[in-house]
Amino acid sequence: MRFKLFGTEILVTFPFSAIVVVLLLTDRTGIAAYLIFAVLAHESAHLMAMWALNCSPKRVTLSPAAVEITSPPVTSPKEEAVIAATGPAANLLLSLTFWLNFYLFGSESALIFSLVNALIGTFNLLPVAGLDGGTLSCLLLTRFFGADKAKLILRIFGILLSAAGLACGAALLFGGSFNPTLFLAGLYILVMTLMKL
Repeated sequence: MRFKLFGTEILVTFPFSAIVVVLLLTDRTGIAAYLIFAVLAHESAHLMAMWALNCSPKRVTLSPAAVEITSPPVTSPKEEAVIAATGPAANLLLSLTFWLNFYLFGSESALIFSLVNALIGTFNLLPVAGLDGGTLSCLLLTRFFGADKAKLILRIFGILLSAAGLACGAALLFGGSFNPTLFLAGLYILVMTLMKL
């Protein structure tokens, strides 16, 4: 499916749509809907920052593993940092807002949505290539060490973080309480580290 929004072409791939439908149909907890909304808020914040800074993306492609934004290069590291920071900032702001709602009114759904947004925002701040934290870290490290050393530092950190996630996931598996979250997060970080740098 393709459509245009403020001059930006939005392309929703079939695999992305299929995964969203399967998640919504099979999830009995309702968390999938919160997760999808949190991801949409995250990516919408990036897009709004790009539009505000006059570097409108030409195309946004929604695929199962990532949201690819094709845009003209930003004119300064400051603008790139602002664009990278807006996604996690939106999630963390939503998390705080819904946590206050839970605190004041006791709404359990508000607490779940707050936690999902905190998770998405915090995960995206990890200093790993392909995540917003990786972009921010690369910009900061480049100022001190240059682009090549910054990428090397991020690659080493990404591999170490991935190894920790995979090791914790394996330890849980052998301990009898397997939770695929850590294992999948470690695998995702490894793939992003190897692909993006």
